[in-house]
Amino acid sequence: MKITLTGEESLRLEPTSGPLTIEAESPDQSYSPFHMLGSALGACTLSVLQSWASNKGLAADDLRIDITWTFLERQHRLDAMRVKLDWPSLSAELWPRAVRAAGLCGVHQTLTHPVHISIDAVGAESPAIVDWVDYEKRAKAADPIAFADLLDTRAGPGHDQDQVLGIFTTNGDFNLQSSANGSNIQIDASIATIRNGGTGGIKTTGSYNFNTVNIVGGRIQNNIKTINVTTRNVFFDRRFTNRPGFAPPWFPSTTVTQGGALAVKVTPSVQRVEWLNQTIVQ
Repeated sequence: MKITLTGEESLRLEPTSGPLTIEAESPDQSYSPFHMLGSALGACTLSVLQSWASNKGLAADDLRIDITWTFLERQHRLDAMRVKLDWPSLSAELWPRAVRAAGLCGVHQTLTHPVHISIDAVGAESPAIVDWVDYEKRAKAADPIAFADLLDTRAGPGHDQDQVLGIFTTNGDFNLQSSANGSNIQIDASIATIRNGGTGGIKTTGSYNFNTVNIVGGRIQNNIKTINVTTRNVFFDRRFTNRPGFAPPWFPSTTVTQGGALAVKVTPSVQRVEWLNQTIVQ
C-alpha cells in the first residue's frame, strides 16, 4: 500500500506490492495525527473493497482512495471526512454495491458512532489526572476573572516536582504552526530566544492563524516578530519569585535596593513579569 500526503487536509491511498510506504508531494509536508486518522479510514476502506472485489472475481489494482477532511471553525477537531473512490475498471451497475461495502469498514463505523475514551495513569504513585479542557470550560463560565489566573496556579505545591521546562536558542526563532484556523495552544515552558546582538523571537509560520496562545512561564526574546494570533497571554510562573534560585538562568533577578534617607523597609513583590527586546544578555 502507498499513502501519498496531498495536502494539510488530504491524502491518497493506492494498492501496491511490497511494504507500506508514505510519501508527500511537498518536502515541507509533515505526517500529522489527522493524516494518521485519515490513513486509518482509507486503509480500512481499501482492505474491505479489496476483499469484496476478490469475492466477486474483480480486479482492484486500479482502485484509488482519496481522503479529505475539514475542521470545525475555531476548534482543533474535525467537522467532516470525505472518502472518494476512484475505480476505473468497476462497471456502473456495481458502484452502488461497492459504496455500501465501503461503509462497512470498521474504522468508518467507529467514527460514525460515539466512542468513549478514558485516560489512565500507570503506576501506584501516579497523581490524579485532571481533565483540564473540561475544567477550563467550567472555570471560565463560573468566574471569567478568576479564569485569568488559572494557568498561573496550575503548578501548585507538591505537584511540580521542582521542575520547569525551558526552551532556549541563541541563533533561531521559536516557530508556531497551526494545522487549522482558530486553533488554541498552551505552552507550559519558559521561552528564551536571546544572545548578544541576536535577532531571535517568537513567530508563526504557515497559512493558518491561532485564536489564543498562552505562554506559561514567561518569555524573553531579542525581537518582536509577526505572530498571527487573536489573543496572546504571557504568564510569569510565580514559582520563579517564590523560590530562590528556581528561575531559569536567562531571566534576570528583580531586586529593589534600599538607600539614602529612606527609612521604610521595602519588600519587593513581583507578579507576572516579562522581559522583551533584550539586546544584551547579562
